[in-house]
Amino acid sequence: MRRQFIQRFGDRSRSVVQLVVLSTVLSVVLPAIFLTQGCSRFDAGNAPSKILLVSIDTTRADRLSAYGYKRPTTPFLKRFSKLGVRMENAFAVMPTTDPSHASILTGQYPRKHGIMRNAARRLDADAPTLATFLQERGYRTAAITARIGLDPELRHIAGFDDTNAPRAPKKWRSAGEVLRHASEWLDEREGERWFLWVHLWEPHLPYEPAQPYRDKFIKRPTRDYRRYSELDRFLESAEQLKEQEILRARSLYDGEIAASDRAVQRIVQGAYDAAPQGSPLVLIVSDHGESLAERRSSDLIGFGHGVLLFNETVRVPWLTVWEGQLEPSVLETPLSLVDLAPTVMDLVDPGRRYETDGRSVATSLRSREEPEPRAFYLERRLFNSTFREDLRHPETAIVDYPWKLIENEGEDVGELYHLERDPLEEVSLVGSEPKILEALSARLARWRADHPLPRQQGPKTRMAEQGEREQELEREREQEALRALGYID
Repeated sequence: MRRQFIQRFGDRSRSVVQLVVLSTVLSVVLPAIFLTQGCSRFDAGNAPSKILLVSIDTTRADRLSAYGYKRPTTPFLKRFSKLGVRMENAFAVMPTTDPSHASILTGQYPRKHGIMRNAARRLDADAPTLATFLQERGYRTAAITARIGLDPELRHIAGFDDTNAPRAPKKWRSAGEVLRHASEWLDEREGERWFLWVHLWEPHLPYEPAQPYRDKFIKRPTRDYRRYSELDRFLESAEQLKEQEILRARSLYDGEIAASDRAVQRIVQGAYDAAPQGSPLVLIVSDHGESLAERRSSDLIGFGHGVLLFNETVRVPWLTVWEGQLEPSVLETPLSLVDLAPTVMDLVDPGRRYETDGRSVATSLRSREEPEPRAFYLERRLFNSTFREDLRHPETAIVDYPWKLIENEGEDVGELYHLERDPLEEVSLVGSEPKILEALSARLARWRADHPLPRQQGPKTRMAEQGEREQELEREREQEALRALGYID
C-alpha cells in the first residue's frame, strides 16, 4: 500500500516522522450488521472502515494551489483532490478556532452547541458529535490536536476513546509532534474500524515556517516574523504597513501553507498504510481563513482572523476523498461547515437521519450533481478590548448565494455584497438593492431569534458549575496560554 501511494503522489523522500506500514491483513472482521442504541440498522459492509479528518488551522482556500492559487503552495493536495470531491465554496461558521471546530464536529451553529468564543465554554451536553455517532457504530475514535483549546476533554466534546493534546502552560505544538502521535496511534489499529481527527496548528500566526518553506516564496529572508502578527499591528496600525512588509508577510504565510501540505501528505500516507484492504474516507478542511492586510486602508485590519466576516476569513478548503466510492468532481454550490458532520454520517449510515443545523450532501458526492442551494449563516464574537467601537458589537451574516449580508449590532445599516459579481466584497450594495436588503435582513433577524445566545456563557460561570479548585486552576492556566496568543481579552 505504501509503495502504491508513493508511486501515485511522487513522495520518495524519507519522512521526518516514520509512518510504519501495517504488513498484515485485517484479522478481525466486524459483523456485517451492527445494531446501535437508538439507531437504525447499520450495514458495516457498505461503510468506510477507516475515516480520517484533518483540520488545518487558519487556511484560506484562495491561497491553495489546489484551489487555483498561482503559487505551488499545496502540490500534494492538488494531486490528491483529483481523486475525490472538492467543495469550491465552503464557509466556516465563525472565523475563530474553537467555535468553528465544534461546528465541524457537531453540525451545529455555535449558538446551539454553546461554544461561542475560544476557551469560554464547554460543549453543550446535548450536542451530538461525529465521534459519538461513529463510536456507537463500532469505530475506535481518537483526537490528536495541536492546540490546547481543542482538547476534547477540556471542551467536553464527547465520543473520543483516545485524546492527545498539549497541556498548559504549553499553548500549541508543531506538526512534527502531532504526526508522531498520529503515527503511533495508527500503528496500534490493526484490524480495527477507526475514526481519527488530526488538527494542525500551522499556518497560524506568527508566520515562521521551518526551512525549506521559510524561503520558498520569499527572496529576502527576515528574522522578524512576529512583527506581522502582533495584536497592535493586527488592529491599530495596519494602515501604516509598508507594501514590502505586506508582500513579505504574505509570502511567509504561503510558506506555512506549503509546510502544512507536506504534513497532510504524511498523515494521509499513514491512513492509507493503515487501510490495507481498502481506501480510507479522508476529509480535509480548515476552521477559518486569514486576513492578509487586504483591508488595511478601509478597516485598519492587518494580519489575523476573528474580526471580519469577509471571505478571506471564512472561505475555507473542504476536500472529500473515498476512492472507489466517490467519483472525482468539483461542487460549486456554496456549503457551510455545519454540513460536514451530517454528510459523513450519511456516507457511513444512510439509513439514519442525523438532526443538525446542517444538511447532508452525500448524494451529491456520489452523483456529482450539485446540491440544492441553501442559505447559511456566519457569526463573529465581540472584541471588548479593541479601539474600534464597531468591533465591540457582535456581527452576524447570511449567505444566500449570490447575496451576502453582514450586520453589526452597533450599526443601523449592514453591508450587502453580490458575491458572483464582487467576490472580493469591495462594493456594498445596501443603497441600491433595498428589496434584497430587506428580505435578507428579515431572514437574519429570524435566525437570531430562533438561535438565541446560549445561557451561562463565560469561564466564570462554567467554573462555578464545576465547583472544583483543581479544574479552576487548569482553566486559569489555559486562559493565560490563550491570552498570550491574543485569542481572549
